[in-house]
Amino acid sequence: LRGIGKLDPRVAVRYQINPALTVKGAFGVYHQYFRLASLPDFSFFDTWLPTDTTVNPSQSIQYVLGVETRPLWDLDVNVDVYYKDLNNISELNALATEGADVADFFYNGNGESFGAELFIQKKAGRFTGWAGYAVGWVNVRFDNVNEGRWFSPKWDRRHDFKVVGQYKLSDTWEVGATFTFQTGQRYTSMSSRIESRLPGEFPGTPLTVPVDRYNLRLPPSHQLNINANWKTTIFDLPARLLIDIFNVYSRRDIWFRFYNTDGEVTEVEDVELLPILPTVALEVKF
Repeated sequence: LRGIGKLDPRVAVRYQINPALTVKGAFGVYHQYFRLASLPDFSFFDTWLPTDTTVNPSQSIQYVLGVETRPLWDLDVNVDVYYKDLNNISELNALATEGADVADFFYNGNGESFGAELFIQKKAGRFTGWAGYAVGWVNVRFDNVNEGRWFSPKWDRRHDFKVVGQYKLSDTWEVGATFTFQTGQRYTSMSSRIESRLPGEFPGTPLTVPVDRYNLRLPPSHQLNINANWKTTIFDLPARLLIDIFNVYSRRDIWFRFYNTDGEVTEVEDVELLPILPTVALEVKF
């Protein structure tokens, strides 16, 4: 019933076949009582808003199967596959300028999410680190969005890869690196431009006409960061010199893409993230 807390049953099981191999499974029902107010193409001002009794809470029914194994004494490997049934999910109605209830500002729909994740970790020795890779699909449908057709929302990321490594050169020096790769975020492209004009007004107000919501995807993002730590003492106090280089090859990933209508011809412009950024810090404990 609306306005009444929902039951969230959950169960997880593990079976250890041998010391180096374990299989596991999980089932759970989860409810979300907040709604995400997200603009179609810009995530910086995404806001979680409380709901009311005019809409049911979002529901996710999740199924997970996995395997944990240790092929080597210092190496752990985990593989998981999952499926999520999504109900009563929301999409902001950007055309709604006023309303009395939460339901007046959101489209309500359903969806599904499924994929697999691989995680490898080395925890002992001079070299330690981990690597993770996830591949997934998200499909949603709203009666009043994209003519009721299934589509992938903004937060759909097909591939997500990250590797972290740390190497101990000596008792005082350590070096490390992090590399990340992600499929680009989806966004809504524009098909044409129109101009609204009041009598006697010149120039008018240019407006862009969108195609299907989230019909295109930004280029993939990737980044390499490296670091070095030197342990020493300052006035007999333990200290550490930290050297970090963020975005080593100065990859300018796209934060978001917009259509500039200030001129007579509409220009597609990208707002990019930071280039290479080195930092040096000194840490002293006392």
